[in-house]
Amino acid sequence: AADALFARGEALRNALNALSPDLPMQWTGLGSMMTAHFQRDPIQSPSDVQADPGLRELFFLEMLHRGFYLARRGMIALSLEIGDEETTRFLDAVSDFVQACGPLLVPA
Repeated sequence: AADALFARGEALRNALNALSPDLPMQWTGLGSMMTAHFQRDPIQSPSDVQADPGLRELFFLEMLHRGFYLARRGMIALSLEIGDEETTRFLDAVSDFVQACGPLLVPA
């Protein structure tokens, strides 16, 4: 079960990163734990994170509006109960966010 959960998280994070390759939005993590970041520069360590509290709050509220409660800092953790249907719904919600708010992610 642990290996399947780890693999589901890796697949979800890869799919999330593929949603917005042209925008400064990326997901980091390991296995079932991941966090959204709003920056283009690669993140290799915590010191690389350039937090944008406004974009994090926007993402949190937009996901809440779409029926997903995650940590305000953009972190999610999958559980054993989360299956293909739930991950597809989450991918769709993040895709909607990218479509609706993508222009706000690009610095002026």
